[in-house]
Amino acid sequence: PTGGFFVLNPLYRMDSPHCAVFVYIYLSDSANQNGKCRPAIPAVGKELKFSRSTVRSALRDLCKAGLLETEQRYRQSERSFTGADQQT
Repeated sequence: PTGGFFVLNPLYRMDSPHCAVFVYIYLSDSANQNGKCRPAIPAVGKELKFSRSTVRSALRDLCKAGLLETEQRYRQSERSFTGADQQT
């Protein structure tokens, strides 16, 4: 991040659906000063009106493009995505 602004050019060159761009922007808006955020997949989907599988697919696309790193945390009752670090 540069002054709270994330460079979007790599997103525009990605060969992936527009959903990945929306998820990236959502995560950018949710990130702290270190570029980290920890939203759950259902929360991202609800905000963007995407299904969980669409959010997961977008996250995979962003990771493959090197724009995002994820970590999985497990809850007692279910497995869910709860973290993302953005790469710029």
